[in-house]
Amino acid sequence: CVSSGKRKLEVDIQQLTQEQEELQAELRSANDKAKKSACETARVLEELRVEQEHIMHLERVKKSLELQMKDMSGRLEEAEQMAMKGGKKIIQKLEGR
Repeated sequence: CVSSGKRKLEVDIQQLTQEQEELQAELRSANDKAKKSACETARVLEELRVEQEHIMHLERVKKSLELQMKDMSGRLEEAEQMAMKGGKKIIQKLEGR
């Protein structure tokens, strides 16, 4: 009677010990996955930051090029007007002869 109760307790203790070991293994696995996820998140965030900086740089370059294009368009228009005036003067001189 006492020995069967003792045996049952020993079996219960053995099962609980095994369950505890399994739970500890699951906990270690979950911690490893959490660490890997944290590292991956940090990597992706850094990649995102770099890409955002790159986008900002490209936007500044685009704005600079747009300003240069606007300036050059103005210069071209001015040069075309000067060429037209010069052409008209030449025509007037030729007609005056």
